[in-house]
Amino acid sequence: MATGESLRSLAFSFRISQGYISRIIHLVVKSLSLRLTPLLIAPPTKHNLIHIAEEFWKKWNFPNCTGAIDGKHIRIFCPGKSGSLFFNYKDFFSVVLLAIVDANCKFIFVDIGAYGEYFPCDAKLPNCEKSLPYVHVGDEAFRLETHMMRPYTRGEAKKYYKKTIFNYRLSRARRTSENAFGLLSQVFQSTNNYYYEFDKNEAPPTKNMIPIARSGGFANYEGFLVRDEFTTFFCSTQGSVPWQDHETQKID
Repeated sequence: MATGESLRSLAFSFRISQGYISRIIHLVVKSLSLRLTPLLIAPPTKHNLIHIAEEFWKKWNFPNCTGAIDGKHIRIFCPGKSGSLFFNYKDFFSVVLLAIVDANCKFIFVDIGAYGEYFPCDAKLPNCEKSLPYVHVGDEAFRLETHMMRPYTRGEAKKYYKKTIFNYRLSRARRTSENAFGLLSQVFQSTNNYYYEFDKNEAPPTKNMIPIARSGGFANYEGFLVRDEFTTFFCSTQGSVPWQDHETQKID
């Protein structure tokens, strides 16, 4: 598994059938997950999340960010007797991998449905007396919530320059999840590198992974308020970075 070799290649190397190798892999992965998950990728504590938020501010200039969230369709062969259950909007069979990544492109595991239980209390923004909730940052596939930030629509960003600034800062923080998924695909061609230290300078391909579809639905009203507060902070002297105007002009 660590080599990323195909079943066909392993069958030639070890002189055993692909079917038997597949059974071995399932048993090994199940055992590793059972024994090592609580040790290596246990759900983060509030103290861990505060540390992650500090790292995001230092490295990606996004305060109170406890992780970048992303989802990908992982290409698979059609499971037996599954019909169209695993058939996605891109016309191939897949399973959805939803993950949250820290500031160092490492995967962390959380219960997305338990925001209020595991998030730390609101904290002050850097160099500012304003307090805001801790948040995850995602793309348009995720609904805006108190603890979930997504970008403004393209139309909104064109009308209001401050919203363009916010989108840039959020996109910059989200690079961690995009890089992590790309490196995941490149290094292992599978999903078993949750605790791997990556080469920061390598740009990854994602041939067998595609983004999940954009979501609609109603956004949380408090989410709008929190996002607007972040927007104001990013355009203030306390929260702005010297290069953001130049970068957003390139986007336009």
